[in-house]
Amino acid sequence: MLPAVHHLTRIDPAAHPAAGVLAEALTRDDRLSTSAGWRGFVDDETVRAAVTALVTATTPPAVPRTRP
Repeated sequence: MLPAVHHLTRIDPAAHPAAGVLAEALTRDDRLSTSAGWRGFVDDETVRAAVTALVTATTPPAVPRTRP
């Protein structure tokens, strides 16, 4: 999963639909890694950091509101 998330981050605008699905996965308490033991925790945190970077990269910047 980690290589896929890295590739999605590289194709920034086209990754927007996938980023939405992955952002939803971050809200769950499930592990995002299939590894077992201590490696599972390390892998999960690495995947979560990569997904967070993807979501950040594909989120358009906020447009400042101007007062009339």
